[in-house]
Amino acid sequence: MMGIGGGGWMTGYYFALPWPAAKGYVAVMTDGGHVLSESNSWGLKSPGNVDWVLLNDFASIAVDDAATLAKAATKTFYGESSKFAYFNGCSTGGRQGYMLAQRYPQQYDGILATAPGINWDRMILGLLHPQVVMNEKSEIIRSV
Repeated sequence: MMGIGGGGWMTGYYFALPWPAAKGYVAVMTDGGHVLSESNSWGLKSPGNVDWVLLNDFASIAVDDAATLAKAATKTFYGESSKFAYFNGCSTGGRQGYMLAQRYPQQYDGILATAPGINWDRMILGLLHPQVVMNEKSEIIRSV
């Protein structure tokens, strides 16, 4: 079985499922309880009002639930449990991999967690910094 992580504000990428399935894995991902979107508006009940249930699903619960359900579906469909379970994720998927290793280590035999989107307090500011500098200097670099 192979769990697939997400990126940005998405908990999973449905378009990443065909590769592990073609390699013989039972592939699983989750939408985290919200519409898959690069926007973070799903995390708000209203402007400035965080939906803590969906945020917790995004942060960790949904990837644990996805693994549990995938294992049950595998056993039901094939009549036996999967031999191994792996998780593969980058960015948000990397953060999910770290979370799985810390909170739910029993779910996967191996976790590939690359470029984890962690330390968001620094990461988001780092993403915005170039625009702030260009704005302050009134020198906008345009792509060609």
